Amino acid sequence: MTSMLSASIITPKLHVFGEPQLHTDGELTALTFAPDGSLWSMEEPGVLRHWNAQTGQQVGWQSLSDLETLWCFSGDARVLASASNDLTLWDVSSGQVLTALAQDSWVAAMAFHPDPAFLVAGHDDGVVRCWDLSAHHVLRTLRHHQMSISAVAFSGDGAKLAVASEDKTITLWDAKAGQLLGQLQGHTDRIPALAWHPSGQWLVSAGWDTTARVWDVATLQPAILLNTHGGQVTALAFSGDGQLLACADSNLAVHVWDFGSKKTLHVLKGPQSDVRTLGFNKDGSLLACNGDRLIHLWEPRTGRARTGTAPRTGARTSIAVS
Repeated sequence: MTSMLSASIITPKLHVFGEPQLHTDGELTALTFAPDGSLWSMEEPGVLRHWNAQTGQQVGWQSLSDLETLWCFSGDARVLASASNDLTLWDVSSGQVLTALAQDSWVAAMAFHPDPAFLVAGHDDGVVRCWDLSAHHVLRTLRHHQMSISAVAFSGDGAKLAVASEDKTITLWDAKAGQLLGQLQGHTDRIPALAWHPSGQWLVSAGWDTTARVWDVATLQPAILLNTHGGQVTALAFSGDGQLLACADSNLAVHVWDFGSKKTLHVLKGPQSDVRTLGFNKDGSLLACNGDRLIHLWEPRTGRARTGTAPRTGARTSIAVS
């Protein structure tokens, strides 16, 4: 009697326990903390995600659109704007389109007014348009810059508007009257971001010339240069009380400044790609930024990493069962 041994390959079934914290499938284009402390993020190609910022776990997600190149949340995280050749408004909670507004030229920068019924769009032809979103019409058109707009930002009370251009200058405007208040000059390279101090007394501009510049709005002069950055400054954010300023640079670091003393508190490392968006939560206890398809989260006053700092290739625990 002949016996035979037969071999078979058993493919194990893999079960992974636990969800990765704050991981995304695409590069982030916008993020913001909601008043309830949760975190919203927008990523390429048009995926909106909702996160529990304390646990790092995803609450939900929706696919919106992969046609737009620019995204912006309102301050209350209830409305999301997207833009390219058109301007589209989305309800954040439902992911539904609220309205779409045709544009005369490509939108290069945009920002919500503190009242999310109003939004400003800066275009690649240098024109800035202020929209009344509820009435679907342009309140005023601002013409001064001859080159594309690179950044726009309203002051905390909505009274002033700052506009940066590819001509390396910044203009200040009376947002209600549409009157030019003055021009800020000094940057020697592109200005990708602007941030107002909550008091409205100072404006901070990020430059690809390795500096973040703090401007005295009353005198239109630079108050101080924050020049410890080793590369291009790419993103800015103030804490709600104005005590902390976060500046990201192309050295893949986020500098947290004590704004009163203009001293660096921490230099936070973690992102492995350029930081394009920064945000503090309401009480300033958390700071979030994008990086390598991951949301990085820190306690800015201590410099301690909370979530999102482990590399994507980190080991997992799993059980294989035949």
